[in-house]
Amino acid sequence: CNCSGPRSDHSVLEGGLRASNTFNLLMMIALFTIAVLSPIVGTHADFSNNKLRNWRAMCIVGGLCNFGMMAMFPGGIWIIGMIFGGLTAIFTEIQLPIRSVYMEYVAKDDATRSYLGAMRQCSSYSAQTVYALVISGIQLFLSDPSIWSMIAAGLCAAWFITMMPLILRRFTEHGASRTNEAGTNVVVLTFTEIIKEFYNLTKYPEAFKFLIAHVLSQFGGPVVVTLVSTYLPGQLERSGIQVSIVALIVLLLGIGATLCLASLRKKGRLSFKICWFIVLTLSILIGTLVPLIANKADFTSYLMVLLLAGVLGAVSISWFYSIGWPSFITLVPSDHVGAYNGIFSFCNAVVQPFALLIYFAVLQATNSHPWAWLVTITPCSSLSVASAAAPSS
Repeated sequence: CNCSGPRSDHSVLEGGLRASNTFNLLMMIALFTIAVLSPIVGTHADFSNNKLRNWRAMCIVGGLCNFGMMAMFPGGIWIIGMIFGGLTAIFTEIQLPIRSVYMEYVAKDDATRSYLGAMRQCSSYSAQTVYALVISGIQLFLSDPSIWSMIAAGLCAAWFITMMPLILRRFTEHGASRTNEAGTNVVVLTFTEIIKEFYNLTKYPEAFKFLIAHVLSQFGGPVVVTLVSTYLPGQLERSGIQVSIVALIVLLLGIGATLCLASLRKKGRLSFKICWFIVLTLSILIGTLVPLIANKADFTSYLMVLLLAGVLGAVSISWFYSIGWPSFITLVPSDHVGAYNGIFSFCNAVVQPFALLIYFAVLQATNSHPWAWLVTITPCSSLSVASAAAPSS
């Protein structure tokens, strides 16, 4: 088909955006929406006596939107599936402030918090691995992407909407951690408190510094796999399968890395500060060494990418997602956990699109993938280390 430009067969409008750009635009809109809604959901959770009920409702809506993603067959209907994909992302991500409130109920010490964070990430990687294996099996029997993508969306939707309500039955509803003054409108109260919480970050300097460091550190390990999907074909002339191998290494080794972190933190062998130093040091190494020693279209460079972005990246990425919120929660008031997780989620969602923007801006200016890789990862990761914002516990 004609898929090469804005007038391709699958452009949204006559002469409009090509499909890939439509997807990128939709994901940016979804991230912005998540960023805006997360502080609202989190602050409301602090004042709500129905957190668990709200969580269930979001799960049901998210699962139904996931079923909507099955509308992926040709003829323009794929746009509907893509929109439902954006809605699925929104309704699954804005649950995080509510879910994160429960960390305060089940874990009262740093070791337990980080253990749970690591095991949560281990569960996530395990689920992604199972999903990848199942979809790979489906693709062996179905060559039409529009068919197997519909099946993939349906399997995800069925699993999510079946399992989440069963899991949430094991949770206990907890009352509000903060009281609402009589007569105060809940909408007015929520937005007033959001403004206060952003301002109150200045009262907690360690939390404020850590938040800045966490935003900067997202330009390190968390973007590596995304950048590999552009760097390997563009610089090393590698195929999509070879790109997928890097992602598979990150998943499989990431499971082991999170289990190792969980064990070390549970035994008190590593502090949060040392964990963050390891994460950021690995990010700097990946950001600096890949463009220096893995910049040629040969097998040696590919092996270096497997080692740096795959093996070291597995540790950096998995530990980053394991200890982010468990670190931050130690620095904020326990009765404001929902509000501060909303702020935490806001800052993380807002910054996510900028890594790719930096990469492609540098690539456009220099026509050099190595320079784009270096500039995207190394400076911000170095600034994150220099901020010395990790907790001292």
